Amino acid sequence: MVVKRTRMSIVEKVMLHKNRVFRVVNRASHGNLITTPNELAHILYDHTWCLCSGFQIDHLVFLNDSTSPDGAQEYAVFDIFAKKQIESLTVSWYDNVYKLEKEISSLLKSNEHHILHRDMPSLNHPEGSCMHCA
Repeated sequence: MVVKRTRMSIVEKVMLHKNRVFRVVNRASHGNLITTPNELAHILYDHTWCLCSGFQIDHLVFLNDSTSPDGAQEYAVFDIFAKKQIESLTVSWYDNVYKLEKEISSLLKSNEHHILHRDMPSLNHPEGSCMHCA
């Protein structure tokens, strides 16, 4: 099944900040791995994150592609095996966390994604803080 969206064109969905460097975490605040769509949905929906933040669940990496910390929370979704962008999620558009959870769940279950031809950016965040860290 190919995931198709009608809200945006492919050009609008491609990650904006291709030169940004990210720090990816795969652990929730309690120290355990992020293993469920519900956990990740709450992490993304309930908080505003630094612009260099990324989160991993299974084979997907969600990288913060927002234009500013106080703007809409936008995440570029990459498949770590293909190292390509497969989706763009504007978390701020979801009116509740459960709809976001369903979207994350469907991305995890799908074997076929529409590749957006954007290579995964660097995940080699420098030690300490960068200009995007709070």
